[in-house]
Amino acid sequence: MADYTDLVTTIQQKAGAFDRSGVAAACDELVERMQDDESPAPVKPLKKALGLLRNKRYFDLMVRVADAAVQSGQDDPQIQRQLAQGLIDQGNLSAAINLLTQLASSTAPGGPLANPAEHAEARGLLGRAFKQAYVDAVNPRAPGTPERAARARANRKNLERAIAAYHDVYEMDRERHLWHGINTVACVCRATRDGLAADTHPDARAIAAAILDSLESRAQGDVPVWDRASAVEACVALDRLPQALDWLAVYAPDPAADAFELASTLRQMEEVWELTPAGTPGSAILPILHSELLKREGGGVALMPAPAAGAASTLSQERMAAEALLGDTRFVSLEWYRTGLRRCEAVARVETQWGQAFGSGFLVRGDDLHPSFSGEVLLLTNAHVVSDDPVVQAGRPRAFPHDQVRVTFQGRDDAKKHEVKELLWTSPPGELDATLLRLQDSLAADPPYPLAITLPVVDVDRVYVIGHPQGGPLSISMQDNRVVDVHDPKIQYRAPTEPGSSGSPVFNQDWQLVALHHAGSTEMPRLGGQGVVEANEGIWINAVVAAIRQKYDAAARKPAPARRRAATTTSRRPDRRKSR
Repeated sequence: MADYTDLVTTIQQKAGAFDRSGVAAACDELVERMQDDESPAPVKPLKKALGLLRNKRYFDLMVRVADAAVQSGQDDPQIQRQLAQGLIDQGNLSAAINLLTQLASSTAPGGPLANPAEHAEARGLLGRAFKQAYVDAVNPRAPGTPERAARARANRKNLERAIAAYHDVYEMDRERHLWHGINTVACVCRATRDGLAADTHPDARAIAAAILDSLESRAQGDVPVWDRASAVEACVALDRLPQALDWLAVYAPDPAADAFELASTLRQMEEVWELTPAGTPGSAILPILHSELLKREGGGVALMPAPAAGAASTLSQERMAAEALLGDTRFVSLEWYRTGLRRCEAVARVETQWGQAFGSGFLVRGDDLHPSFSGEVLLLTNAHVVSDDPVVQAGRPRAFPHDQVRVTFQGRDDAKKHEVKELLWTSPPGELDATLLRLQDSLAADPPYPLAITLPVVDVDRVYVIGHPQGGPLSISMQDNRVVDVHDPKIQYRAPTEPGSSGSPVFNQDWQLVALHHAGSTEMPRLGGQGVVEANEGIWINAVVAAIRQKYDAAARKPAPARRRAATTTSRRPDRRKSR
């Protein structure tokens, strides 16, 4: 049996330094070593490696390593469960449900892999998969609309399956399986809000109260970090905001709350409870979770409650300040982070007319592009995403013609699909790889994206990409984001992106629009022409604006057709038209 200790150590070191490319290289070597090993991969180092990948939310690498382990003959239930976890978080729900169904059966009493703890975990993850299937189908519809109600009814079976899976495990051991209980609460409350309440559902408030009573009977320091998250959620269910903030204050800053844990809590609050920063309690809870998640994913965020003479229960959002240290750049205020969230409002998910996402785009003010677009708000994306050129449409990745494209704006809480009216300008993938579109609907861009005046500085400045990686939820790429090369009209940077990010806006540290993201590779040719670099690449926004202005200025200068000289009454020349 091969030794894997060195590679697990490397993964741990690289993950701790937020060096995703280094982690990926170690995972590649780990997979190759498993493929060369005649024996099944050893359990202990694999569990550690998969745990590290999960904590950093490197789900694609997690799936790659876990799948290779299973293919090597390793049937440990925890490794199979971690494979399913990665599949869920990458959106491969059907594959995860099939795997978890088999795992729940094999780990049940009397099964070939009988294991009570893993059986409970597998059942809980089944609930997670069914819950995700429900929210993915229903959430794009605006709350309170007939379309939302119809979509909820059509997908009710998945929510019912989630409630059953979570509640069955909670009932096995109410003191031990608290996270299953709180998920039961969340799903039942969601069913009620969506008009799907049933007499057969468990009593959500009673379960939430029981969970909170159990946790409050212990000293907060004795409560595991994941149970503190359950306490926050129980308080939300019971409309007890001060207590929720008490528990949040001892949950979110705790180093034991890793990126996976915080992201799971944030996802639950936003997707299932549907909290928003604009209302209570989202305005108090979400900024704290977002800030602490930023810290775990490569920045540094410190929550600093203001001194208080009263009890901890008097904490509120107004009394909490947060500052972020992004790598070695500088401290920035919470308002900086909120500005980033506002930038999300104008980022679009580009879809086919059948709803399949394949790219991103963003709104720009017509006044920033050319006077002929004054007063308009237009959409910018890549030419390899949207193009009417048959040659570009036949390329890889495939571009779609503008009349087959729809766009949605998750950052606006707007479920409407907007059609494209016309393609105004484009530059092919081999040049600026940009397309400017006019939408059928008139949209606002408030506040507008301010355009960066200067190019970023190599090895000094950082950039932030906002888009829809893998066609999934709107995301901000915050880690490993140093600018590595600049050569007008292109910028290369290490901000991690995935397919579906094409057409995303790229911002500098002042949230000014600096580039249109268009490509990424582990072997991207350096802009200076010597060697390759693992990087992503964007087109400088000023180069795009200059090209648009050049075209429309030229159109404005085009001379009018010459007028035919009128015949005069003094002309004596014969009419020769008949003789020609």
